[in-house]
Amino acid sequence: MKNSIDYIIVGFGIAGAILSYKLWKLNKSFIIYDAPAKASASSISSGLINPITGRRFVKSWHFERLLPKLRETYSSIELDLNIKILETKDIHRSLFDVKDENLWDSISLNEPDFCTTDRYDLSKWKEVVSHKKRMGTIKAYRINVQLLIESLKEMYKSCFFSESFEHHKIDIQAAKVEYKGMYAEKVVFCEGHYVKENPFFSDLPMEPVKGEVLYVRIPNFRPESILKDKVYLVPVGNEVFWIGSTYEWENLDNQPTKEKRAYICGVLDKLLNVEYEILDHKAGVRPSTKERQPIVSIHPKHSQLVAFNGLGTKGASLAPYFADQLIELIS
Repeated sequence: MKNSIDYIIVGFGIAGAILSYKLWKLNKSFIIYDAPAKASASSISSGLINPITGRRFVKSWHFERLLPKLRETYSSIELDLNIKILETKDIHRSLFDVKDENLWDSISLNEPDFCTTDRYDLSKWKEVVSHKKRMGTIKAYRINVQLLIESLKEMYKSCFFSESFEHHKIDIQAAKVEYKGMYAEKVVFCEGHYVKENPFFSDLPMEPVKGEVLYVRIPNFRPESILKDKVYLVPVGNEVFWIGSTYEWENLDNQPTKEKRAYICGVLDKLLNVEYEILDHKAGVRPSTKERQPIVSIHPKHSQLVAFNGLGTKGASLAPYFADQLIELIS
């Protein structure tokens, strides 16, 4: 059929980006719609893949299952696109009291592949950190999410449309979907929290949360590791650090606020004993779900429509594995 493709992908955060890459590797045809005005949380993501998270230092959900797939996927992208996006990173995490220290001793004994009891190895951080808390070290990863997305956009420029998807113009037919003269086997919605505007999937059990981050410069300071105190301090290159993030369940927009800026600066002022320069302040809304688990779902009435959503704060680790699950479901 003329003007026929396999898939239409709507949204190009980490979910849409990883899905599109895996479809490209399978020689599937697709077009992508992504509205510039609808910035995804991926645009300000730190890209951290942290195996030990939360206040009780628990291992991330299904991490052993996710790890081989994410390593394979990101390494493959690096080779195909000739970019460097995957790196190993130690996270030095503050232990605030004796309870934290006891919990850390327990998790480090049970999960030696992911964390250590070397609580004093701050390396270069000792030059700028004023506090004297004990530390635990986590063996983590970081993905350069922004470079990944921009590189894929460039590769797909002939089939990438920087415009809003108009849901009401979908014509659902017997075995295909027609949209603006293009016929596709499936439409996959990777819209993040904007799925609330999608009439086909507006009832998904989403619980989005807004986060705000600062980008700051600490002159003459270039550590290789990450510090986790009340916020993360993630070095992103050229003496610049990603600082965040905050949590807000109301006022879900992409506008930074004075209140969260003041909070992050307050943490930094107490934590650092050197001057820093604020370069930028950004906000985004994470597509979290009520169960804190991703959504891979076919519409109950229209099998041509699919949702890939709900990756939340763990998009960099979840996307490779669950994109494969989605492809297996709809192939």
